[in-house]
Amino acid sequence: MYSKYFSLLSLLSTSLVAGATDPLEIIGTKWFNSNTGEEFIIKGVAYQPGGSGSEDPIANTAQLANAIPLFTELGINAIRVYETSANLNHDQGMQMLSDAGIYVIFDLSNPNSSINRNDPTYDTNTMAYFAGNEVNNSVNNTDSNPFVKATVRDMKAHMKAQKRYIPIGYANNDDSQTLQNIVNYFNCGSEDDRIDFFGYNIYSWCKPTDTMQTSGYDKKTAMFENYGIPAFFSEYGCNTDPPRQFDDIPYLYSSPMNNVFSGGLVYEFTEESNNYGLVQANGNNFTIMPDFTTYKNQLSKLKLSPTNKSSYTPPSNNGTTCPSEGSDWQASNNLPPTPSVDACNCLMGTYGCIVSSSFNVTAQSSSVSQLFQYACGQGKVDCSPLTANGTSGVYGNISFCDPTTQLSYALNSMYTQSNKNKDTCTSNGTGSIQSPSSNSESTCLSKAANLQQSAGSGSGSSGSSNNGQLLLPSFASLGIATIIAVLFI
Repeated sequence: MYSKYFSLLSLLSTSLVAGATDPLEIIGTKWFNSNTGEEFIIKGVAYQPGGSGSEDPIANTAQLANAIPLFTELGINAIRVYETSANLNHDQGMQMLSDAGIYVIFDLSNPNSSINRNDPTYDTNTMAYFAGNEVNNSVNNTDSNPFVKATVRDMKAHMKAQKRYIPIGYANNDDSQTLQNIVNYFNCGSEDDRIDFFGYNIYSWCKPTDTMQTSGYDKKTAMFENYGIPAFFSEYGCNTDPPRQFDDIPYLYSSPMNNVFSGGLVYEFTEESNNYGLVQANGNNFTIMPDFTTYKNQLSKLKLSPTNKSSYTPPSNNGTTCPSEGSDWQASNNLPPTPSVDACNCLMGTYGCIVSSSFNVTAQSSSVSQLFQYACGQGKVDCSPLTANGTSGVYGNISFCDPTTQLSYALNSMYTQSNKNKDTCTSNGTGSIQSPSSNSESTCLSKAANLQQSAGSGSGSSGSSNNGQLLLPSFASLGIATIIAVLFI
């Protein structure tokens, strides 16, 4: 659920929390309490009152204060939060959760939830981050995976630079055509590019008569048996035959599944339009629903036997073999470059014609699309520097820049080709003339990392290299560069 196209790491602007939670660490395929050495087994819920686009649930401390006693009554130790805002304060909310022994797994999906570079502090109960959730959900969009994996790479690099390790993972649905390839893809290649854990959104145990075999749990357990990194159910709890009985819980938390999966997060705490709720929200108050009691009772019956890291021998993890490209898998192992706002701002300064400050690129998306269609058409501007292809693994040198920079590149190229005819730039109020800086394109691009030297340059020459094919900018076709660039503001 909450299928998001892309999600971003957020180091919430909070102080170091002291409370009932110790930092967790990953060793092999398990999570451990870094102080006690005891294995951490996830018993949790998805927590996003109001659903997608709702108020930040960690900053809403009045509502959270009423939810935490119910978390305690359930007997859970973790929540998954889909949307927060880096513009809000989370000190009190994270402290309240820490005092209750609750860890938080964040997925973040909008630019307001990006890294706060000036205040990259953290909480001991921040368990992990999801770099993406159900981005690739069919064979028709497997080319999106290189962009998600590049986000994993960049998040891990930022963590390393901050000298603070918080695991970065990816969550995917149970699509039979793509799951195995996705599982392998995100754990193959360089260790710097690989996820630290995998979240599995699964809704296949639906009937009271279901078993390990009829639900497919046996096959999924076998799929992750030798994965080398932790895996857990990041969403589960099928509701096609209500009321839910959660009969899969005894299996998830016992052998052989508990040797492979580190528990799971039931979807979801509050009742929304899709009818998965454990409680009904009324403002900041909650009313318990039947599924709440059933889930609580199932958890109370568990007799867990956590491993201690002192007696645990982790398996070797050299990663998986990357899936072969074919008709059902078109994700290149070559990843997009790391976004650089500095590089994009520098490039903007080199253009004589840029997008006018009065032209709102976001609000006038249809006009922007038409402008690109015109500028990047055959015989006009070479827009290859703006394009990104997750199948071929070829990414233009400006493909990571924001829409304003990319449109400015196209406008400036047409302006240059017209011998700097002012009307070419300023017609319809789209562009404005400026005095370009003396910086060269290569100087600007040197500020970016992981660029492919063979990718398109920003020469602005005629589009003969397009072979008659209309190449649209990467942000227009994939929606990636616009969002990911804010990671490094």
